[in-house]
Amino acid sequence: MVFLLGVAGTAGSLLSLVRHSGEPLEITLEHGEGLYSTKDALRIGTPPQPVAALFDTGSFDLLGFSRRCLGACFYAKHMGGAYSPDQSTTFHGLSTELVHGKNGTDVLDKNLVELTFGQGTAVCLPGSDAVVLAGKGHSLRVKELHFLEGVWAQRSLGILMEQDVTAIVGLGKSKNPNDPQGFNRTHRTLLEQLRVNVFSLCYGAGEDAPGKILFNDPLFASSGFMQSREIPEAVQEVKVIGHVHWGAHVSNIAINGTSMGCKASKCAAIVDSGTSLLLLPKDVIEHVGALLGKYEVKNDCSGAEKLPVLHFMLEGPKGPVEVKLPPSSYLAHLEGEVTTDPIARTVAKLMGKKIAAKTHISTCQALMMPMDQKSEFGNMIVLGHPVFSEYIVSFKPAFPWGMYFQKSPQVPGDCLARHPSQSVLERGAEVPAFRKLSPAGIKVPNWLGTDTVAF
Repeated sequence: MVFLLGVAGTAGSLLSLVRHSGEPLEITLEHGEGLYSTKDALRIGTPPQPVAALFDTGSFDLLGFSRRCLGACFYAKHMGGAYSPDQSTTFHGLSTELVHGKNGTDVLDKNLVELTFGQGTAVCLPGSDAVVLAGKGHSLRVKELHFLEGVWAQRSLGILMEQDVTAIVGLGKSKNPNDPQGFNRTHRTLLEQLRVNVFSLCYGAGEDAPGKILFNDPLFASSGFMQSREIPEAVQEVKVIGHVHWGAHVSNIAINGTSMGCKASKCAAIVDSGTSLLLLPKDVIEHVGALLGKYEVKNDCSGAEKLPVLHFMLEGPKGPVEVKLPPSSYLAHLEGEVTTDPIARTVAKLMGKKIAAKTHISTCQALMMPMDQKSEFGNMIVLGHPVFSEYIVSFKPAFPWGMYFQKSPQVPGDCLARHPSQSVLERGAEVPAFRKLSPAGIKVPNWLGTDTVAF
């Protein structure tokens, strides 16, 4: 997880647009190399420094690497435009002299936080600064947000910085005050400080289609929802489980009416907007792979529209909630050069065979990776980008938590349009557009491959 910054903005023009928290704020997410991010909606510091950001329901903090970062940051082509604490008058944290060890080493050592990811290790320092979210028409501002600043990174983490990913803004749920197993956070998150009641997120279907995130979604602003959690008929509520993540029970995964997993024993799914893939039982992946061969699907995914819909049965407070993923959501044209060894290892896990760095790939790939980790709620799976490309997923972050699914109409350019004049379904039997994904754009959960996972 990294945050790297673009060109600096001016304080006067931005602050004149700032409104109070609690108002709806819509942000468009550009699609590039398989990731959905915004180039300047997140701004840190005084004067505000625009930040290219990725919004991640699988994490909680603003976490990133600044211009003071050493190690892998030397190899990152974007670091020249990174956030500089020294250029912000509202930054609170250790000085650059301390960070670079010129004096006060004991003070530095006491504040360092080591984070282990699937791709490597990073060393971070806690800090705080002013943060603005700038969206359609106005902005929301937090005077002081605590975050983790990456000041050293293992070289294998450089793959994150080479992608068109800059900031990672955590959108995890708030702590249940009665749950001792939840994260013991001492500072309020961005969602808590902005008093976000519900935020909704979706990704456009097809190549280069943008995504949208809507904070304080007005669909959930009615007194009926706030008092008794009444929801519109087209929206289905999923029961939230777990101590930390946005989790849900899955009672079945089926293809062509045949159960492929989670039926004999329930699975525990993490709904993660920051993961490019579906992490699923091995049987599901092998079955889809066999179908790709059976239908003679081409490298660019032509012919893949013949593959069946993938069905997930999630548990809701009012009964089962069926999530349907067509092949255009769970397949993509994986094309490009595998530039580094860490990327090669990720692609090898995805494709199920050895891949060397500097290899050029062009294939129709199922966006699925096997997962064998367990939790107290059952075998774990992860529902990533493919779900958000078919559904508007809404989250109520304050306890008691809420998670809601609504089929996205996928109007071109606006996956969030809830009352479209013409939806994808109404446009007839057109051939679906399959996304193109770069090997460097594959993002897996940071905890993947670690010994323990806090569900």
